[in-house]
Amino acid sequence: MFKVQLSFDGERFITPWLPVLGGRAPVPPYIDVQLTRSGDGISAVSALSAALSDEDVQRHRSLVDDFLNTTHWPKNLLVYYHWQTAHQIDTDRGLLTLFAAGAAVTAIIAIGVMSSYRQKLAAFLADVTDDGLDVSGGGGGGMGPSSPYSSMGAGATTAAGPSPYYTNYTTAPPMYGGAKAD
Repeated sequence: MFKVQLSFDGERFITPWLPVLGGRAPVPPYIDVQLTRSGDGISAVSALSAALSDEDVQRHRSLVDDFLNTTHWPKNLLVYYHWQTAHQIDTDRGLLTLFAAGAAVTAIIAIGVMSSYRQKLAAFLADVTDDGLDVSGGGGGGMGPSSPYSSMGAGATTAAGPSPYYTNYTTAPPMYGGAKAD
């Protein structure tokens, strides 16, 4: 019995031993090889030994006659290759696309809602920020007169009276740690 074994992609994929002559081998045989590629390389290989169809026997009559002749060597063997493509699924790219589309839809909806409620939002912001303060100037620095960091001048007052956060030191500040100022 004669068998053949095929190797692909630097012996990464090896077929089982396939009978081609004698024993359980079909007469006349051919080898059917299924190659599956994924991306740039081979991802799977399968092979089987099968008998030639009557159409293939007629098409390759001289090869079949040489194969059946026991004195003719070397024997020629037909090999059919079938390629299949396995598409890779890139989950990272799919999730990124999904999240980007979700963010875009959310942004579009938010812009639409804000434009439809523009006047109501403006009135709300005016109500929230309008607490009787003069925000057009006067040195509040944008922090309001009740902020301890405001830059109000000496003797500054607010609508409620003198500012409790401003102390006008006309002399040096009192010394702490045992020394007293005159």
